[in-house]
Amino acid sequence: DEVIGKTSAEFNLWADRNDRLSSLSLLNDKGSLRQYEARICTKGGDIRYGLFSVDFIEMNGEKCMLSAMIDVTENKLTHEAIRSSEANLKNAMKTLDDIINSIPSGLFIYQYVKPDKLYLIKANSEAEKMTGICAKDWISKEFNEIWPSASEAGITKRYLDVIQTGIN
Repeated sequence: DEVIGKTSAEFNLWADRNDRLSSLSLLNDKGSLRQYEARICTKGGDIRYGLFSVDFIEMNGEKCMLSAMIDVTENKLTHEAIRSSEANLKNAMKTLDDIINSIPSGLFIYQYVKPDKLYLIKANSEAEKMTGICAKDWISKEFNEIWPSASEAGITKRYLDVIQTGIN
């Protein structure tokens, strides 16, 4: 009863006046709307995101507008949070790369995979200079593949012992 016979502008549906103008322009040009996303105001004043579809119909000889909206607020906020997290992670990874590459000593970083594998995931530029190993050619290679004599010399076992026991 509160909305019948009123325009969306009269009951302050649109959070952004430009969304309303844009939707009306598209509706006039195309004759209908499909999945038009806009921010709307609830009766309580909250802002929600909606996907609108609109068609013109005739009822009792009058031209009417049939409109349906799906509330996609949670989906929209989740996607925005994911994008923000991805951007933060990208920045953190760039910072970590900068830190790793600023270390003046050679540094190889391995990922431990149970029960006894170490896979190269990162090496700094100093490690590349010292060993002549180009990290991008060796990423994801197993420790003993990179250092074939390490197992015979007991180096692999010592590294694994530290990881598995926590004792240096």
